[in-house]
Amino acid sequence: MASLIIATIAAQDVYDGGLNVKDWTVASLIIYWGMEQLYSNAVSVTLGNKTLQFIKLPKLEADGTQKYLSPAGVTAELTKTTDTNFPYILQERLGNIFRFDTNLRLKEIEDVDGKKMSFNYHADGRLDIVTDAYSRSLKFNYDSNLLIQSISNNFSNSD
Repeated sequence: MASLIIATIAAQDVYDGGLNVKDWTVASLIIYWGMEQLYSNAVSVTLGNKTLQFIKLPKLEADGTQKYLSPAGVTAELTKTTDTNFPYILQERLGNIFRFDTNLRLKEIEDVDGKKMSFNYHADGRLDIVTDAYSRSLKFNYDSNLLIQSISNNFSNSD
């Protein structure tokens, strides 16, 4: 939002200089830049019942990654990477890492001990299989209305 305010003030200064074609063109480009800063510059992540909105920082890192500004009071860091398997990574301050696939679906969670839980999806986006670090898995079965009909697992309840 600050970029749009700055662009508006700068365009106003240019307009005050005169009403010729050059000033109108420059002012239009300034306003365009200000609007461009508001477009597609945020990513929302929903964790449980909370939705967090991260704002894209204006500068790319040297390695090509894009950092996002965390909401107030949130210590997690969101990064857009150059990795085609996990383009977005959310890392909490205490070490848990959430990796998202190219469709922006949660693909993997890694805890501070390096244990991973993976999430696989059907082509239409429905959750298919969740597998934990011990190769235990839950498979979601759907009815003809694409509602969960049953959940099956590959582990024993006799522990």
